[in-house]
Amino acid sequence: MARTAIVLGTHSFVDRGCRVGSQYLAAALANFGWDVDYIATSSSPFDMWGRQRHARLIRAWKPLRSNAGVSISSRLTEWTFKAPFPAHKLFLRWHWQLPMFSCLIPQQVRQRQYDLCLAEVTTNLIYLPYIAARKRILRLNDWPPGFAHDLSQSLIGEIERGIKDVMYDEIWAVSSPLVAYAKNLNSSNRTLLLPNGVPDFAANASPSTKRTENTAIYIGELGAWFDMELLIQTELMPEWTFDIYGSGSERLTGLPSNIRGLGAVNREDVPALLAHYEVGLIPFRDTDGRMNYVERPLKFFEYISSGLGVVSTDFGALRDGMGDLAQYGRTPTTFANAIKSAQRIARARSSDFAKEFADEHSWIRVADKVRNRLDAVLNG
Repeated sequence: MARTAIVLGTHSFVDRGCRVGSQYLAAALANFGWDVDYIATSSSPFDMWGRQRHARLIRAWKPLRSNAGVSISSRLTEWTFKAPFPAHKLFLRWHWQLPMFSCLIPQQVRQRQYDLCLAEVTTNLIYLPYIAARKRILRLNDWPPGFAHDLSQSLIGEIERGIKDVMYDEIWAVSSPLVAYAKNLNSSNRTLLLPNGVPDFAANASPSTKRTENTAIYIGELGAWFDMELLIQTELMPEWTFDIYGSGSERLTGLPSNIRGLGAVNREDVPALLAHYEVGLIPFRDTDGRMNYVERPLKFFEYISSGLGVVSTDFGALRDGMGDLAQYGRTPTTFANAIKSAQRIARARSSDFAKEFADEHSWIRVADKVRNRLDAVLNG
């Protein structure tokens, strides 16, 4: 009989956006022969605005579809749970509200006994107490207090309590500072470093595509850590074009003429898109100390493996993680100089550099490590 796993993730396979770690690992488990239920962000009746939110609302609430998952592959099913309200701090403000989310878990999931529950630091950790699993693993992909702009302190407190009380058989941290964070909460935690990998689309990028000169790109969320003001001040570089891709970027206003907000992009379109640019941007603020726990963001892997130069601010652990594979600046002047340096460095790299990096850091290699760890955890 096949082993079973439930993965508490966030991003949806169905929405066709850029994939994150929980999705790669869910797909890897399915490829190993496991039967996998992947839990994407839940949907409340407030999901009326925005293309992806509205599509999520229909998946979760439409009659006849609301109690069935969506088949992603023969062994991988995605579920969108109903929620009474968003798990945002504007709505979820008190500890007594947390159990309300459990009432709408589909019976097919609630009654299933899983071999493994693999959870990331997302709002879906709200469901953890109601999942039956022999073993639990937390993929510590981010610093929980870093979500204080969006999540209630009650939920953040519950996430940290799970680490303090050693509720997990193992913790997989994506950065060295996060390993230390878990150990500081409770030294008894069995914690190991398991960094992110290179997206599988890297192999599909066309090396023959001609890059447009003096172009830079940002792909990702426009959260509290995204420094829009720093980019706006790149008017110091009027000969450059800066394109921003991410949900909501198309609604940005007051931008200089050389900065464009172009909205979300489908995952399958990312390889061809990145192939047209010279530099990838990571303009992060040091919001509430969150950057102290970030070494190599997923977009770093996307940029490098697609042949781009990388420019980042150098707060927290970013410089320690990316080293000389990125250029750094905090001010408009130093950030602009870093962009020019990254352009020169990327142009000088060999044609094999991106492929060799992608091979060395691929999610396939991460999945091999995961398979070994799971054997140890399940048989331990």
